[in-house]
Amino acid sequence: MGRRPERSLLRDKRRHLAAMIDAALENGQRGDGRTPERHWIPWTNEGFGAAASASEGAVRGWRDRDDPTRPVNIIPILKVFYGDLPQFAEARGAMLRAWREAGGLDADGPPDPRTIKVTAFSEVAHVVSLAVNQATPDNQGNLKVPFILRFRHVRNQKVAILRGGKVTEVGIDIGLRRPLFDIRSSHWQPLRDAIVRKGAHECTEEGPWLDSVYIVKKTDKDGVIVGEPLEDQPDIVLERMGQNGDGPFTFSVLVDRDGFRVAPAGGAEVDAVKRAVLDAIFASAIPKDRDGMLVVAQVEATPGVPPREPA
Repeated sequence: MGRRPERSLLRDKRRHLAAMIDAALENGQRGDGRTPERHWIPWTNEGFGAAASASEGAVRGWRDRDDPTRPVNIIPILKVFYGDLPQFAEARGAMLRAWREAGGLDADGPPDPRTIKVTAFSEVAHVVSLAVNQATPDNQGNLKVPFILRFRHVRNQKVAILRGGKVTEVGIDIGLRRPLFDIRSSHWQPLRDAIVRKGAHECTEEGPWLDSVYIVKKTDKDGVIVGEPLEDQPDIVLERMGQNGDGPFTFSVLVDRDGFRVAPAGGAEVDAVKRAVLDAIFASAIPKDRDGMLVVAQVEATPGVPPREPA
């Protein structure tokens, strides 16, 4: 017996997508604003992989017109090829539709969102609130730093995306799983029994570096952190590091991409396509720290100066 018609159709759709990717690579298609007449050169597999955060072998599979591999996430590819440039909107939409069709998905599903500028995460969704009050020195020269840290599972958050060339709003639920609470300074460090140390609090687990902890409790039914897990510890005491002066310290709440719980409003988990769309929203909307973590809240303070959110 022969192959089922739908498999043959998907094979043809994958080959069509591969031909589009291969042609764009050969043409040196770029979304960085450089004019094609003078500055475009064909992409190498290795060069494009580096730009799109993929391996050379993955790019080779994407462009193989005979036996192609469909990219798991088309968003980084679209970003490198077309950026946000309006002159490439049609070509970007065509490749996105081809990618969806190659996966057997509705070609008219949610497209690539490009409407949220890089900004404080609190302006996208009020999921976390971090407040640091004025530090108070004690008789030993340490600093007592009061703070408040609250988490919410935001329901039916309205987010603007582009659909059919028009801006529209979609509703999504957003929360955080395993956010990282982090304190950094070249001048101060938490005392040994502070809550950012290993095993110091029942709602935390050891973080990836010194003076950081993952918050793993309290969670709702979806595994999202809610409420004030550290409310029984209203302050942190910092001590000087060596002979350093009264320099600044920074409290942060960080999360990696897998730390977001995003779903269509109503509670259903997102499929791969919707997750790619939501990832693009977050990638566009949330700044990253030096370790590549997404910064969802951050406050910088210096003794004697009111705390502030970094610019």
